This record gives sequence, C-alpha cells and structure tokens, in this order.
Amino acid sequence: MTEIDLLKAQLTARTQHLIRENQRFFGAIVVYTRMRAFFKDPREVEHSLLEIQADMLDAQADGISAATYFGSEPARTSRDLLRAMPASPHTIRRLVGLASLGYLTAMGLPLLIEPDAQLDLGQLLLMGLAFAVTAIVCSLLLSTLAFAGNRPVMVGLGLLTGAGIGLGISGLALLYPYLATGWRVSTGGWLGLPAILALMAGSLTVYRHAQAHMPRGLAQIFLGLYLTYGCLGLVERIPVIARWLDHDDRLAWAMIIPMGLLYVAMLWHLMIPTLHRLWMMHKGA
Repeated sequence: MTEIDLLKAQLTARTQHLIRENQRFFGAIVVYTRMRAFFKDPREVEHSLLEIQADMLDAQADGISAATYFGSEPARTSRDLLRAMPASPHTIRRLVGLASLGYLTAMGLPLLIEPDAQLDLGQLLLMGLAFAVTAIVCSLLLSTLAFAGNRPVMVGLGLLTGAGIGLGISGLALLYPYLATGWRVSTGGWLGLPAILALMAGSLTVYRHAQAHMPRGLAQIFLGLYLTYGCLGLVERIPVIARWLDHDDRLAWAMIIPMGLLYVAMLWHLMIPTLHRLWMMHKGA
C-alpha cells in the first residue's frame, strides 16, 4: 500500500468513532475536498482531513457537534481547507504529464488503427482542451452532490449529472470532425508502427501510475481497451488480417464493443459507488 492508501485507511477507520450526524458532516467534507483538490498534494490533503477529523473527535468527546464546532456549512470548511493549501508544482507536473499522455493514448491509438491515417495535431490539441474542461466541470458537479438536502434530491441530481456527463461526451464526439486543422502528420502504412508501439508503452505508463488512484478493475479495463486498439492497429497492417477485419464491419464492432464495455465499467466503478456513498451518508438525514 502507498502512503496515501494508508492515510485513507486510517481516515476510514477513525470515522467509525464519529456519531452518525458527524459522519455525514465529515463525509461531505471528504467528498467535496477530494473532488476539488486539483493541483494539491494528495498527501497534504489526506493529512489535513485527518486533522479536521481529530478536531471533530475532540469536540464530539466534549459533547459538541461538528455543525456547532465547524459551522453549519461543510462546504465552507472544505473551501477554507483547500484555500489554505498551496498548489503543488510536483502534482501539477505529474497530473499534466499523465493526463497528456493518457489523452494522446486514448485519442491516438483508435486513429492509428486505419493504416492510411493522418493525425491532425491541431485537432488533437483542441479536443484535449475540451476534454480537460469537461472533466473539471464533471468533477465539480459530482462534488456538489455531497451537499444535497436529502436522498431523493441527491439521487435526482446524480441522475441529471450522469446524463449531463453522457451528453457532454457525446457532444465532444460530434464536435470532433468540425475541429479539423491543417496541422496533419501522415502515418501511412508501416510508418504508423513506431507510433502505435510508443502509445501502447504510454498506456502501460499511465496504468502503472493511475491504478493506485482508480477503483479496482477500472484501470485494468482502460489498459485492456487501449492495448486492444493498439493490437488492432498492428494487425490492420497485415493484408490478410486486414481484409478479414474489413469484411462485414468486423473492425467497427471490434472497436465499438470494448468502448461500450468501458462506459458500463465507468458507471459501475465510479458513478454508482459515488451515489451509493452519498446515499449512505444521507441515510437517516
């Protein structure tokens, strides 16, 4: 286990000593803080949450509720916590580097399946910016679910957020063809092989760094998807296999089915567990 995993485990174990009302209050702070701690050192975030939890336990021992001790708005406590933490240059470099590599892998491997593909570098850059904005907005929306007034409202907002995320991703896919630029690089024929192998190696690098921060199983599904796309790009350059794949839309199905499985996996490992945690947090509210 990493240091961050140990801190999170310690946080979870100590939460059991809080009364239900304080657990809900602290749970809201944890969800909001973690989902908005962009560019903050994750170790510092967990240490700060442990400090808040310790203060809450001390106040509870004196018969003081969390709402009385910290104020009635956990969002304000979380925002004050985040403002007090400086941005971490190391975290920023690491996040930007991994996100850029992950994005190039996610976009580049499917495009390189076609042997005569041309990579539009300007288009990739514009889509990368659009994806980054969408991801930040989705994270901010999900974090607000921690402060829904009751469970029906929380579930309703969660469903709307999930639908919004799906529409946002679909919108980006529809927008993609209209962002074409003239900055094209040809990867025709066997020239695409080095690029495919480099991006497959990039997917392994992203997986190695991301698996500790993603739900169990989801990182493996991401890796499997892009390695599958990489292998399709390699075998599409073998004439006999390419003719078989191009018959009856086999290649299209080989690309669509893994992507569909990934979308289901993201709902199962991310959206549903988040809603379940928030549901339990509001239980009895």
